[in-house]
Amino acid sequence: MTREHPPPLPRTLVHRPRLLERVDAGVRGPLTLVSGPAGAGKTTLLADWAHARATADDHRTVLWRTVETTAQAGDLLAQLTRAAPLPGASPLVAIVDGLGAHAAERAHDPALAERVAALLRERTDALHVVLATRGEPPLPLGRVRLDATVVELGPAELAFTWEEARSLLAARLPAAQAHARWEQVEGWAAGLTREPSELPAYVERELLGGLGDELRDFLLRVSVADELTPELAAVLTGAADAGGTLDRLARAHALVVPLDRHGGGYRLARPLREALRAALPAALPGEASELHRRAAEWHGRAGDALAAARHALAAGAPELAADTLAGAWLDLLARGRDVEMAELLAAMPAATLAGDPELRVCAGALATARDAVAQALDRRFDGEAAAGATRDSMGATLAAARLRLARLEGDVPAAADAAAALSDAGPDGGEAWAETGAEVPGGLAAQRRRRTLALQQLGVAELVAGSAAGAAAHLEQALGTARAEGFDHLAAACLGPLCGLDAQRGRLRSAAAWGAAAIELAERIDDRRPAVLVPAHVGLAVVAWLRDERFAAEAELARAEACLAEAGPAADPLAALTVRLPAAWLAAADARAAGPAGGAGTAGAAGRAGTAGAAGRAGTAGAAGAETELARLEEAAARALLAAPRLPDWLLLALDEARVKLLLALGRTGAAANAASAPRGPSRPERLLLGAHVALAREDPAEARWLADRFLARATTDTRPAHVLEGMLLQASTTYELGTVWDALSWLERAIAAAAEERCRRPFAEAGAPIGALLRVLARRGPWPPVGFVAELLDERPAGTAAEAPGDSALSQRERAILRYLPSGLSKREIAGELGVSANTVKTHVSSIYRKLDVRSRAQAVARARELGLLAR
Repeated sequence: MTREHPPPLPRTLVHRPRLLERVDAGVRGPLTLVSGPAGAGKTTLLADWAHARATADDHRTVLWRTVETTAQAGDLLAQLTRAAPLPGASPLVAIVDGLGAHAAERAHDPALAERVAALLRERTDALHVVLATRGEPPLPLGRVRLDATVVELGPAELAFTWEEARSLLAARLPAAQAHARWEQVEGWAAGLTREPSELPAYVERELLGGLGDELRDFLLRVSVADELTPELAAVLTGAADAGGTLDRLARAHALVVPLDRHGGGYRLARPLREALRAALPAALPGEASELHRRAAEWHGRAGDALAAARHALAAGAPELAADTLAGAWLDLLARGRDVEMAELLAAMPAATLAGDPELRVCAGALATARDAVAQALDRRFDGEAAAGATRDSMGATLAAARLRLARLEGDVPAAADAAAALSDAGPDGGEAWAETGAEVPGGLAAQRRRRTLALQQLGVAELVAGSAAGAAAHLEQALGTARAEGFDHLAAACLGPLCGLDAQRGRLRSAAAWGAAAIELAERIDDRRPAVLVPAHVGLAVVAWLRDERFAAEAELARAEACLAEAGPAADPLAALTVRLPAAWLAAADARAAGPAGGAGTAGAAGRAGTAGAAGRAGTAGAAGAETELARLEEAAARALLAAPRLPDWLLLALDEARVKLLLALGRTGAAANAASAPRGPSRPERLLLGAHVALAREDPAEARWLADRFLARATTDTRPAHVLEGMLLQASTTYELGTVWDALSWLERAIAAAAEERCRRPFAEAGAPIGALLRVLARRGPWPPVGFVAELLDERPAGTAAEAPGDSALSQRERAILRYLPSGLSKREIAGELGVSANTVKTHVSSIYRKLDVRSRAQAVARARELGLLAR
């Protein structure tokens, strides 16, 4: 045993209050266990705690011992128990460091276990022991953990949070590089405090040293896989007890992480995996390709085509990868794995693609630009190698690509034909799947999934083209089938468009329900398609805007933008443009509220919006924000036009509406008039409303009323309810300004009757100052059926009925338990393993936590929870 005092603190020390508080809590009981791999920061943490107690004039005595064997630790605990301070004396905190530093010392030690049991049995306020150990302590942890007074800090808690890593690296790296480093090393202290070039040697010395040739060889071989099962590990290593080996390594904290509590899955932490992969070619010359081929074959048998294709490419077998993807790609598309497929196709050798017409069409069918899809279809047989090189699945592949092209061209009849062809296409399946025990992509379930995909894609094509009735029918039909068959990914892909569709149709409650269901389902099934949630978030933003819930609208748009950013180049430009439309409405409202240019300021609802805008966008609201949003809108429009040269009429109209709102808010009436009258596609009556707003800006209420009247006369059952409501309110405000109050009240009553059921409040705030005066007249006339809605519009709601502020909803007990794990480096599956619940339960609760705290990421949830006092700082 060495050292009686804590070691000196490093110059780069970052104090970690959340962990220091856990140690404080632990030393109030008899035993604290701190365990983690080499370089996890155990010694530094405990030294920081000990030095802090010394400088704080703490009455406790701190004894530090570094041991080398479990026998030394047992003897020390025996001495401490026998010589515990007498009652009334200063308590003693004994920190025992270094336990398990050698692999041979990590096995269960009965003598040490008995010493710990005696410590817990004969507990006294005068003695507190802190054991710091590599790997799980060599103790009967099941019994120890039954004692509620024992505090345990494991590798997940020792891992640096982003806030801690940022403080540590601030002087050395820019924030973006620091964040990348933190993610790369998964919060491992040694990875943050050392240069990347030093890590391989550190891993070799501290993590692999002492493991022996057999274990080292085992780790090298399994390092080719991102995730492991005992069966895959056995295939890669030939070890009969591969599962037992993984379990022992996980218990030793050699940075092998269990994915559940039952030994069903593991992964190597990134620092260890990358070091092993770098060492593999020299350590096992020529074996990497064979290991990847074994992994490809195993994943093929298990039905994971993406993993099989990745390993086939890494093995230098692109033909196997091509057959695997071509045989399964439609099934993968239906499962929402299009981004990953596109990445794999991009990694294919050019010669493989040149000789495989089906892969060319696959790549085209995943494209977001019309020309790319058309070119893939037109040139699929270019080149001598491609002539006649087709599979049985080619018909279905062509149908899917033609459906994609029809969607981008807004051609509903062509989309219907392609959807029918896709539904009727015969079975397919590549040779790589022929002998597998997994579900063959051409099986009955896959065919049902393909037909559901065809319906869903047809519905989306109709939605984009503006055919609301057809879109609703096909999306709801696809959703019903997807739910009945358990095709959860396809169900999520139907729910988002249905949310957007009902938001357009003024069915706000229905849209909100569709959107909430889309988000809940996508998170419950861990849908990794960020773009699939864009329509839901945009639809919910529209609902929140129409209900005059400004904060919620901003939050949903921020989530939509985050989804697009995560999707990267695979993001649909048309979807990106739909995000910019409500963002423009918000920016225009800010500009009107911030200055006199737009002449806004209306009823109580307008006052609420102005206050929210000023509070939520301090420093960015007003003209500058509107100019920025206008530029972003034009950029998104240009990208959308590159992808689909013929934008649908409804989207062109919505684009001009957003332009007119922004330009009028900026006081640029002439430019707004040009945008309102621009001849884009067939003339639509809604353009009369744009002209009416321009007329109001020019202080010509008579012209505005005439245009609004013409619009209402030409409106049909297909006209969006929000536009009809806007026309009514324009009639009310302009009629009032022209001196006909009773007619104005009549128009306002009709508008209120149309809006009250769905609580559509925002159009009243947008309609001009006269609406506030008219609402007050209606309120004085006495109660009538929508009296509560009138009170809402005047901002005279009873106490307690205001929109809920972020963070108001109390977290449940289970949500609080999960929240405590969020600062750690544990994945959702690992948190589930810690709590003994399913991964789906954790995903659902995390989604609820995000919603209640009004955040959209794990880091934001942790920061917000600390602000609210739900987590220690």
